[in-house]
Amino acid sequence: MKQPDKMIAYYYRVDQKQTDLHLDNQMHQLLCDAAERANGNYLLYADNGYSGLTADRPAFRELSKATVCYTHLTLPTIY
Repeated sequence: MKQPDKMIAYYYRVDQKQTDLHLDNQMHQLLCDAAERANGNYLLYADNGYSGLTADRPAFRELSKATVCYTHLTLPTIY
């Protein structure tokens, strides 16, 4: 199956491990934005229980790798 040329990548990080990520406001905003703009072409990376003081986070590393896999990868900022 061919990968889409355009993809939106979303990154979520929370420093304290949570079990109900779907209830988190930040996650809710990411998913709402994906529903509005991504047309099903999005990737969601989540680091649960990792400090933001270091870039040594599993999902963040995967996101970094993904930036070379897609012709157009958008990384939106959501506040």
